[in-house]
Amino acid sequence: MKKMVSILFLVLCGVIIFTPFFSMPFFKNSASEEKREKATFPSFWLRGIASANYFREMDNFLQDNFGLREQMVKINSLFNLRVLHTSSNPFVLVGKNGWLFYNAENAYENYSGQDLFTKEELAKITEILLTTKEKLENKNIKFLFVIAPNKHSIYSDELQKIFQRKNTFTQTDQVDTILEENSIPYLDLRKTLSQNAQKMQLYYKTDTHWNNLGAYLAYKEISKQLNFAPYEWSFQMGSKSGGDLSAFLSLKENIMDTQIIAHPKFEAKAKLLPTLFENPKKNHDLYTFGTQDTTQPKAVVFRDSFSNALVPYLSEHFSQVSYVWTYNVLDYIIEEEHPDVVVVEIVERYLNKLLEE
Repeated sequence: MKKMVSILFLVLCGVIIFTPFFSMPFFKNSASEEKREKATFPSFWLRGIASANYFREMDNFLQDNFGLREQMVKINSLFNLRVLHTSSNPFVLVGKNGWLFYNAENAYENYSGQDLFTKEELAKITEILLTTKEKLENKNIKFLFVIAPNKHSIYSDELQKIFQRKNTFTQTDQVDTILEENSIPYLDLRKTLSQNAQKMQLYYKTDTHWNNLGAYLAYKEISKQLNFAPYEWSFQMGSKSGGDLSAFLSLKENIMDTQIIAHPKFEAKAKLLPTLFENPKKNHDLYTFGTQDTTQPKAVVFRDSFSNALVPYLSEHFSQVSYVWTYNVLDYIIEEEHPDVVVVEIVERYLNKLLEE
């Protein structure tokens, strides 16, 4: 009897060990949901010479592609999320009530005030923004600098207690101060969104970004700053698969999120227009929208992904508006476009990228 138990135990161990390997031809792993490229099958020979990295590369390939990998990763992520209330990926913080928060690119450090600018860095940012303001003013172009809040700043109550900040003074507060002191037109959206965050869901629970309702509130504030009356939109609630944060956990199709669908209460006229410029930053979007109504002004928005949800709203107010994925106000686009308005939209966690321009 003992011998039979030992044999069965060995067989079970063998099945567990070898099943992933032998199942590789039958369970192909799809494109990675983990926001990275999967390792490819390595070549032993490199220009006729045995590759010194072959065994390390083969190890990476097997780790990324062994059979049932995706299923095991999903099970592990679900167990951590549902049972342990922790994250299987260091890029994600698990909050309360199904909320997920970004934990890369200094997002948490920015929220918690751990990465304040030095005096020298603030002086450089001041010089960059003042130069931009003066350059545009000399061309009679209206300028607005818009700061989109991190989700942490608006829904901090949904962070687990261990992650809630003690220091409430952040990079954003520092930048607000220099913008105010130098009379640079700006809009910090933290106050407006925080005041409404408990009444309505303004950000996706499983994504880093605001939803269409959060973007609409931002649009209304931008409208005030640019002196035009915002259009009225209605909103319909639906559901969608998870966002970028759930993808980090390989659970994009396993977690649902609330979808806010926007409908214009007017005859929308803005449409995609031909873009005249080469992309200034590879792998990022540059596109142009507008109504082609020549009585309306022209604009350029230098931006990041938070502007994606602003496009339908803003575009209705301009004959032509180009959305350019960079924070640098590019001279050649200004010279070619001759805009009446220039907006720079930047999310809090990327304020330090102003130093790179």
